[in-house]
Amino acid sequence: MNLQSNDKSHEALTVGSLKVLGNIDSGIINSIHTHLQSSDAAQSKIIADIEKLHENISADGVITANEKQILKKEVSIIETEYPIILQKAKKIESEINAYKAAFKALRDYLFVELKIFDEMSEALEVDREAFNKKFADYYKSRAVLQVASDAENNLSFPPDTDLLGLINFDETPQALPAPDPSFTAWQSKIIEYDCTNRAEIKMTFEEAVNNVIILSGELKNDFKLKLFFNKQNGNGAKQYLIVYKLTGNFNVTIGTEEAGTNKISQNINTETYGLGCYAVVDFRGNVWAFEGNIKQSLIDEILQNTENTLNNTALQTITNFQNEVNSFFITEKNKMLLFIQEKTNELENAHKDRLIKESGPIGEIRYFTGKKFVYGYLYANGYSFIPELYPEFYQFWLENFGNKNKKNYLGYDAFGYPKLPDLRGVALRAVDDGSGRGGADLALEYQGDAIRNIKGRVGVQGNDGYPNVTTGVFQTLDTGYIDSGTSQSSSYLRLLGFNASKVVPTAEDNRAKSYGVYPFIKVI
Repeated sequence: MNLQSNDKSHEALTVGSLKVLGNIDSGIINSIHTHLQSSDAAQSKIIADIEKLHENISADGVITANEKQILKKEVSIIETEYPIILQKAKKIESEINAYKAAFKALRDYLFVELKIFDEMSEALEVDREAFNKKFADYYKSRAVLQVASDAENNLSFPPDTDLLGLINFDETPQALPAPDPSFTAWQSKIIEYDCTNRAEIKMTFEEAVNNVIILSGELKNDFKLKLFFNKQNGNGAKQYLIVYKLTGNFNVTIGTEEAGTNKISQNINTETYGLGCYAVVDFRGNVWAFEGNIKQSLIDEILQNTENTLNNTALQTITNFQNEVNSFFITEKNKMLLFIQEKTNELENAHKDRLIKESGPIGEIRYFTGKKFVYGYLYANGYSFIPELYPEFYQFWLENFGNKNKKNYLGYDAFGYPKLPDLRGVALRAVDDGSGRGGADLALEYQGDAIRNIKGRVGVQGNDGYPNVTTGVFQTLDTGYIDSGTSQSSSYLRLLGFNASKVVPTAEDNRAKSYGVYPFIKVI
């Protein structure tokens, strides 16, 4: 049967273990995610959440600290699936090389160029087009590789009765070409390091995919091979077959970069050429060696335990990521519900705004017997207020009290916020407005206290007709002779006192009869 090609870029296709949305040849692929465990409804929801999250990260060109944590989880999944995809991939060299190149480009972009995870607590600005392209190139190359690998056994389309009308059938028997593996395909699991004149070689993530390591060359000194291992996710925990094709008489040490972990050591001489060992990296970064005739059952047990641990780690990573995604969306949902509730409260309080606004003009002064907050009013205590909260009142403030050349200028605080009038402890009085009665010329112009003049009279010279004359606010404090005893009387005034309380009530300040109240000014 010969299937003719059709353009399915407008439909969603399920190809093997991949979900593909949009045209696979496009420079931007909306979303492609590998189903590592299952394709049930719950897994589909996780993928949809990740797609939405990726759109949010690249939407504004800024990756926040919280988004960095989520993105790190996605990158961890990509790193975990990378060796698995290569392990299962068919031997199609061009697609494999393209996938490796795209993976390396993505890691270099994130870890070398952006250094995105160096400062997890700080936000980072990125080029949205470059950010999207790196991920799109990776997902595109991965999709192409898996489509090519899965096409033989796993190609399927969604149920659609109209598809039958779009497919041409050719039932002429077709002969399959005979397998012709190339030398490159056979050596894809083997890596050879030239150790000549080298003191150390550090294995990369991509190189750790290989299962056989050949160390060749002529040693000029002791040599160290540092196997790849990531303690955060366990990547690099696996087995290797190591072969020594070395000459010289020096020591070779094989281990990981984790401090305090076990390493294996081999002295190189003429008798070790062509020999080797099995090396196993465990989930703590220890490297263990097995030499001689080791039982296959023990190797199988180690491999099975390693595989089980890797699967459990992958499952736990996915579960943790799912929980974090769910928590993220619940938090955002609660924020939205709170926002809706606030707007609902504003609508319910709209009638209150209308009543307050219609009760009097902005700037009106009212007195209350309590200092508790009154909706629509601010306590006139000389403190500053935020103009953005009361824009209409601020415009009124600018027009009436914002001119520093006038006596009623209220001024700004040290942070640039306008001040309210301070009406505490003073009485209000109508402006003079040309009446000539001595009042202030402007509204809220402050006048200090003053009293009208108080007059009196006193005799200051001894006289028989006015021997002791004091009136009004003056009083006699002492009498006697004021001319060295030659005057006719000893009752003449010689010490004068002044006391206004003899005429008017007195206190610490000049005041009218009053009750204490709290002054407020209307701001809406």
